[in-house]
Amino acid sequence: MSGIFINNDASGWFESGMVKDVTISKNRFYHCGEPIISIHPENTVNGNTAVHSNIKVRGNYFWLHSARLLEAKSTSHIKITGNTVYNAASIDSVLKFVDCSDVSVSGNILRQKNQNIIARSYQLRAMMSNDSYISRIIVVASKLY
Repeated sequence: MSGIFINNDASGWFESGMVKDVTISKNRFYHCGEPIISIHPENTVNGNTAVHSNIKVRGNYFWLHSARLLEAKSTSHIKITGNTVYNAASIDSVLKFVDCSDVSVSGNILRQKNQNIIARSYQLRAMMSNDSYISRIIVVASKLY
């Protein structure tokens, strides 16, 4: 299971609601279930209508054992800054956004085993299906070591 799971059960038990301001800061995540952070409302509407908003992930340390650091669906205003990620090939390989808007990824450090590679910046390739919506994704100054 994910280290942090943000849901919104609006289709079954109705046990949780939307979040409007979440900060995940100064934590160490060691080999959690992946994605380590899952933002996954159970809505059935696709498009630019956000369920969750204002989620900040900053100053954390993540040790991956296979794939994803974060997956988000139907979320706006996501900021991923100043994190250190171990065992990641690239920033776009560990993030997935579906029907998200206003996503900013900057100043993250990626460390790999037995390598010391520095990359100045990355362009985030949006991983989505044809009917998904993503707008305003910015990636700045993420480094790969």
